[in-house]
Amino acid sequence: AVWADGPDRITQSTTAAWSGDVPTALLQQLCNHLTPEVSEVKIAINDDGWFISVVDSANVCMFRTWLDAAEFKQYNVETPGVMAVNIEDLAETLSHTRGESVTVSIKDSETLLIDDGSTVTIPLLPLESIRDTPDIPDNTINQTLTLPGNELHTVFERIHEFADNVVIRSDGERNAVTFEADSDECEVVKQYSDAGDLVT
Repeated sequence: AVWADGPDRITQSTTAAWSGDVPTALLQQLCNHLTPEVSEVKIAINDDGWFISVVDSANVCMFRTWLDAAEFKQYNVETPGVMAVNIEDLAETLSHTRGESVTVSIKDSETLLIDDGSTVTIPLLPLESIRDTPDIPDNTINQTLTLPGNELHTVFERIHEFADNVVIRSDGERNAVTFEADSDECEVVKQYSDAGDLVT
């Protein structure tokens, strides 16, 4: 896979030299996924695109994804490397931009420029200020089940009202997955076994 060595790339100590024309919705979607859990991220940049791997401050939740260069309207790499940025500052800047795309560039290894007709600068963070994410072991998963993201969001939102932890069980014989959580006050169990479960 193109990003198989992404975890190694993101630990590099060289700040990238890069510029591109990015669809605003693409960056906003990235920020929306990250900002509930993390505020600072490192992004590995090379000719293939962006690779992002970050954990929250409690070291509980990991977010890992990549944006292929083909998803950008323009994509120019002078020096492959890494940039570190406050994702909350980026999200706030994007909330005030106009148009379907913005021009983004790294200046002097210290500043991220966002230009939608007027230019906003965001200071880049020192690469060493953001901890590296732990390695994820290679696992062979015999059973997978694809669920709509909005359905999972609803389940976890309800669980979060009374519990801090959730147990996810896989039942290979029944081809089902079950989410379980309990507290001193109540217990909730939600099981998915086929598409019909997602209708109710």
